[in-house]
Amino acid sequence: EENRGGLLTVVPNDENNNNTIKWLSQRFSLSGGPSSDEWDRKRAQVLKKLRDFDLLKKADIEEYDLVNTALHRMSPRRFDFFASWDPAVLGARDSQWVVPIHRAVRSNVTDKKEKEKAFEMVLKA
Repeated sequence: EENRGGLLTVVPNDENNNNTIKWLSQRFSLSGGPSSDEWDRKRAQVLKKLRDFDLLKKADIEEYDLVNTALHRMSPRRFDFFASWDPAVLGARDSQWVVPIHRAVRSNVTDKKEKEKAFEMVLKA
């Protein structure tokens, strides 16, 4: 239970020291390139199976900031998965993380389309 089969251990060679759950939530593929629709779909399926096996917990969404991690135009399925499982992460609750709508608006992203897509994702959720 402590590491949940390695899901809470740090991914080897990950420059941000992310655990496996957070790594699965990120937008990039293993090669480091931009993710595809296929990548997003497969990762969302894996996350759903982990939840079904009770290896991914609802509390992980808040603890590891998974909804903001998945807030990117290349990971809409993962974002929707987390936002629909725990809609409270979208609002102003007692959290250590930035509310997703604020992150979408104030992000450092210079690509206007990317910022607009993130904002749209939060609004739809």
